[in-house]
Amino acid sequence: MIPASLENALFFDNCAGEVGEGAAAEYTGFRRIYLALPNIESILLDPAGADLPADPATLYALTGALARKSTKDNFDRVSKYLSRMSPEFNVMATKDAIKLCPAIKSTRSFVEWASKNAEVLM
Repeated sequence: MIPASLENALFFDNCAGEVGEGAAAEYTGFRRIYLALPNIESILLDPAGADLPADPATLYALTGALARKSTKDNFDRVSKYLSRMSPEFNVMATKDAIKLCPAIKSTRSFVEWASKNAEVLM
């Protein structure tokens, strides 16, 4: 078993020794993103003040997590957080959220978002 507390280079080397360099590269890349993700519950509690990652890979993973957690009851908070992201990630997360939970389309937050982003819905 590889200690999780190793610095990145040593962690990679230990993983590569166990599973090979290709698998180690994939896993350590995933691990880096996973460890950088903000806590989803913290985002829902404080969408205006929760940390917003700058790394595109982390943002991509975060949009998927937020889409999966989105409900009709919490979409106002999710939408507030998404509004802090660049338009590409905001749109991707919102579109994914409404595919997973179509009831979101009946919320005030979605209607406001849709009116601001009508060109991306076409």
